[in-house]
Amino acid sequence: DNCGIVVDVDITTGQQSEGSQLPDQIKRIESNTGRKIKTLSADAGYAHGKNYEYLEEKNIDAIIPPQKENNNPRHIPARRFKYDAKNKIVKCPAGKMLTRRTENKQGWVYRSTAKQCCNCSLRKRCLGDNSKSRTIMISNGYEAMLRARRRHRRPDKKFIETYSRHRWKVEGMHGEAKTQHGLRRAVRRGFANVAIQAYLTAAAINLKRLAAFLCPFFIWLRNKNRDRNDLSLMESIYTYVLLQWQKDFTISRVAA
Repeated sequence: DNCGIVVDVDITTGQQSEGSQLPDQIKRIESNTGRKIKTLSADAGYAHGKNYEYLEEKNIDAIIPPQKENNNPRHIPARRFKYDAKNKIVKCPAGKMLTRRTENKQGWVYRSTAKQCCNCSLRKRCLGDNSKSRTIMISNGYEAMLRARRRHRRPDKKFIETYSRHRWKVEGMHGEAKTQHGLRRAVRRGFANVAIQAYLTAAAINLKRLAAFLCPFFIWLRNKNRDRNDLSLMESIYTYVLLQWQKDFTISRVAA
């Protein structure tokens, strides 16, 4: 992170949500680096209840701003409904109980009855013209998402500093890949070809970081060995890096 190295790249179709890839990304990153993630920052595209819940279970501090809510809704927004996770019920602003009805991939659907909403004083503000009852979706990880929203309303110093750094560090990396390495558009058609382009772009970015890291060392080595030419020094650096990589790779394979 401090050096701006790309540690994971994955390609999906436009039909898949990037937020749904987070658990698999974390597993790959921890496997690649051999380190446990303690703090994770991401944009609002990853602000799913399931992700917040997963990160809490993994004891990872989630620096992810929740998605913006509609400030001028046509009807009473879902945030005005109180969710009781212990008893599995939802209470509307008028005090009526909504019960669980059906489950889908996103979570549970809670619905009131037509009798409850028939003579309610908030009916016009809560229901549409042709609706007889109110339906609320309680997504998976809903409680974790509520905690994330409360934290975002009153962010602490760590949240502000980490996400500010994320915006120029990570988003800047995306901009570099697009403007300097042609990742703004696909060079060739096909999922596999686009994947190859993305992987090579990440490799090029990492090689630039490696060159910038080795440059001061090369200058120091050249000043110390004035009798050797630059090509000989580069061969020495390459041999050292290659041997170190082979050593680390062998250790990783033995550990696996």
